[in-house]
Amino acid sequence: YEDQKVCFSERWAKLSFIPFYLKTTDLCVMTNENQMDVFHYAFFNFIYCKQTFVFEENSKKECKVTRHTHLQIPSFLKFLQPFFDKIMQKWFVDVWEEDMPMRERRFKVWKLGFEDFKGINYINNPEIIKNNSLNREYKVKLPIPKITHIKNKSSEKTFLRIIKKSKHIGYGLPDL
Repeated sequence: YEDQKVCFSERWAKLSFIPFYLKTTDLCVMTNENQMDVFHYAFFNFIYCKQTFVFEENSKKECKVTRHTHLQIPSFLKFLQPFFDKIMQKWFVDVWEEDMPMRERRFKVWKLGFEDFKGINYINNPEIIKNNSLNREYKVKLPIPKITHIKNKSSEKTFLRIIKKSKHIGYGLPDL
């Protein structure tokens, strides 16, 4: 489930130092535009973790992220608390390093005029002239949509691909 403020998911996750995947239940809540709370449950709900992320933007279009973690485990596993703390810290750094190139690419194409589900106008339509003096505020609206969902009265979800054919993003092209 996902809406403008909440995302609930169940997934398999690979954590550092653990040689197998864990099934996790996660609830992510945008408390306000500068704070996100994430609740994780794992190991048959024996392990509970609450993470609070605080976002602070500065004038250089940079963002500082501060993470506060509260880990709760059953008393018979308390001796493993330092190990679990280490896993959570390493996992956060690994995910951040993995995601950072994607975040930087997204910002670069945004500076070229990219808009979600529309692309870049002068690339999609060669008749449009590139605007080199594009100066707009970079405002992130979370969650970033993953696909366009058209709401209808049926119980099935209908998805729409706005760009029907594009050689630049590979839609509508013949199979290789």
